[in-house]
Amino acid sequence: MTVAHSRFQDAFACHQKGDMGAARALYDEVLALDPQHFDALHFSGVAAAQAGSFAAAAERIARALAINPNHAGAHYNMGIAQAGLEQYDAALASFERSLALNPDNTGAHYHRGNILQAFGRFEEALADYEKALARDGSLALIHNERGRVLGALQRHAAALASYAEAIRLKPDFAAVHNNRALSLVALKRHNEAIADYRKAVALQPNLADTHNNLGNALAEMKQYEAAIASYDEALRLNPGYPFLAGTRLHTRMLIADWTDIEAETEVMAAKIAAGEKTAPPFQVLTLIGTPALQCKAADTWVRAKYAALAPRRAFAPRPKAGKIRIGYFSADFRVHPVALLMAGMIEHHDRARFDVTGFSLGSNTGDGLRQRLEKSFDALFDVHGKSDGEIADMARAKGIDIAVDLSGHTNDLRAGAFVQRLAPIQVNFLGYPGTMGAQAMDYVVADETIIPAAARIHYTEKVVWLPDTYQPNDASRTLAGKIPSRTALGLPETGFVFCCFNNNYKITPGVFDLWARILKDVEGSVLWLLRDNDSFARNLKQEAARRDVDPARIVFAGRAPLGEHLARHRAADLFLDTLPYNAHTTGSDALWAGLPVLTRLGEGFAGRVAASLLKAMGVPELITSTPEEYRETAVALARDPARLANLKQKIAQNRAAAPLFDIARFTRHMEDAYTLMKGRYDAGEGPDHIVVPRRRCL
Repeated sequence: MTVAHSRFQDAFACHQKGDMGAARALYDEVLALDPQHFDALHFSGVAAAQAGSFAAAAERIARALAINPNHAGAHYNMGIAQAGLEQYDAALASFERSLALNPDNTGAHYHRGNILQAFGRFEEALADYEKALARDGSLALIHNERGRVLGALQRHAAALASYAEAIRLKPDFAAVHNNRALSLVALKRHNEAIADYRKAVALQPNLADTHNNLGNALAEMKQYEAAIASYDEALRLNPGYPFLAGTRLHTRMLIADWTDIEAETEVMAAKIAAGEKTAPPFQVLTLIGTPALQCKAADTWVRAKYAALAPRRAFAPRPKAGKIRIGYFSADFRVHPVALLMAGMIEHHDRARFDVTGFSLGSNTGDGLRQRLEKSFDALFDVHGKSDGEIADMARAKGIDIAVDLSGHTNDLRAGAFVQRLAPIQVNFLGYPGTMGAQAMDYVVADETIIPAAARIHYTEKVVWLPDTYQPNDASRTLAGKIPSRTALGLPETGFVFCCFNNNYKITPGVFDLWARILKDVEGSVLWLLRDNDSFARNLKQEAARRDVDPARIVFAGRAPLGEHLARHRAADLFLDTLPYNAHTTGSDALWAGLPVLTRLGEGFAGRVAASLLKAMGVPELITSTPEEYRETAVALARDPARLANLKQKIAQNRAAAPLFDIARFTRHMEDAYTLMKGRYDAGEGPDHIVVPRRRCL
């Protein structure tokens, strides 16, 4: 036995005992005696990797592989080192080489599965985990990862079975409880999810991820104070937790918890400008009205969430003649603002020129609006249980020419499917009032009010400008037959009623400051708002008192069926809009019911919608530009009944003739937009800004 071999045996014995310092020193002695000692090079690299010295590990193992390039174990351990260095493409190649030499390496299947999962190649990752488990089914860690990838593939029932097995094998495995809860949330089993998150916290209280996820589940159940407490704990553990600062601020807005909110919003804006992962795009729209920052936030989000995904293969040549195949993708084909706006447009599509298919990304609620849409589409497919890749394959198989995203960065979004390319042309329309920040989206639909020409630089999509307004409106909605009395609605019989039925999070401290001044200026007036939760109502009354306004002058309305909701608008005198996020569907609801909407024109898409609606309704005089003009106009209208009556009469007369509620006119213009998009594609031209001409005759 040589001295080098003897020293190697001593080194390996120390390695097996876990005495890494001694092992690495002895491996170095071996290599000083014999620089080409394969086992010393290989295992010294393994020891370095176990100590977290991945660069040293990769260097040693590379030298070993130069001596024996067909050693499966060395390729496997090289993959571990490369993954530690975040060289994932190289690591994947190393694991694949190891498996080519030894297909029975459980660890190589597991680690290759992890990289494939990170790359968004979920089906391949699942195959690796299942091969690993076929060789050793006792590893809770692999059952957990199998559950995660099944969740990513939207196979949540199967994921729950994997998590159950992992918990059976390792009951105190905190990560499994956290991951199982994610699938329970996807299945809308929020109470069970919250119990699992709490179990994970009890087992491992220092995981910021679990506290964040618990906060999300609590927020879904409208337990906002508890959600904020969970977010606070996540941020205490990890102050830079990605995108959580914005989620926390948005949740506070839901309950009118405004302590230091303006200062925190300024800090968030600075971080967004610096490219930090500070806030999800939708939350930014509700807090910051600057289009440049909205675009930056969306770009940061997309890069963080979808960088690993790549477009699938190129599309086969499409016929230039024949019907254009439109695919509408939404999680909200149910009683929801987007579906309420879209229903008439789907019904009015010209079936001689267009094939119109719906892809439902949300669960089938079976409500009346869902049933109406099922009759309106040429076909409506329920794809909410399919993965992003499966949805992309399905859309491609059906030959969709233009894929229209009606959800954007909102709940149940499936941006990953669009990143992989559902169709040759992809459009951001209606559901998300801002840029998607994704190069996968070719166009955003707007009008000249929503996106002025000078603002198009803040949109990653090319802008399609429709002639009248970007918003379709269903003209078949009806008011309930009986208009409720003010008393029945909790309102005073006399006095001016200002109202705002926008979502609670749209009411900012600055907006409420203006409203308080208006109430003070109009004696006997009240402010009628939507009540989404008790905390919001309680906190807002306290905010009124701080502004020397009697809290009794703030009156709240609960949610109601659409017909009843539209009817109760008749009890109000003037709708006061919000900024930086305007009334959207709530604005068109008010105008349909005959109620004037006073708005203030913002900078970004979300803050210019009400102005677009008012122009299309023929009442641009209700658009203001400054806080003072807004306040003065509200007060003047309240003090001038004749002027207000004239406005209401004008709205009533315009409802039948103005473009806002002419859904046939809107649909023809939208179809012209689709035809122009398709024409560019057929001519081999890339997307470009499009101005849709106004039709003279419809």
